[in-house]
Amino acid sequence: MILFVFLMASLLYGLYAFFLIGMKKLRGEDYYYLTPEQLDEEAKSTKKLLIGCKGLIYDVSVNAEMYGPGTTYNCFVGKDSSVALAKLKFDAEYFDPDQYDWRKDLNSREMGVLHEWNVKFGSKYPVYGEMVYENIKRH
Repeated sequence: MILFVFLMASLLYGLYAFFLIGMKKLRGEDYYYLTPEQLDEEAKSTKKLLIGCKGLIYDVSVNAEMYGPGTTYNCFVGKDSSVALAKLKFDAEYFDPDQYDWRKDLNSREMGVLHEWNVKFGSKYPVYGEMVYENIKRH
């Protein structure tokens, strides 16, 4: 039963995110496809607080008191933070896409934690774009 509820919640959130992204594109709003390196550059050049989570990029700028410079959670800004969020680790290695890939290196519990973060971000912050992973090298 719990698995069914989790799967239904995941499906509904996926449809909700798909709808929001589609509406953003239809309205002609800017929508970006960024590699992890480009995400860092975009965050620096625009001064926006951008966080990558589970393939999406969220603009968390409205919550600068939590994610702004000098805060504990600023380490997530400008990065694909999926693995770090899923593992609840702040070490630099968990932000390195050459070390960890959220699509391959997380267990089921960690994927559940990552999904919860994605739902949290999706309910509070606008989607800025999507992560692009083609050029990532794995050791």
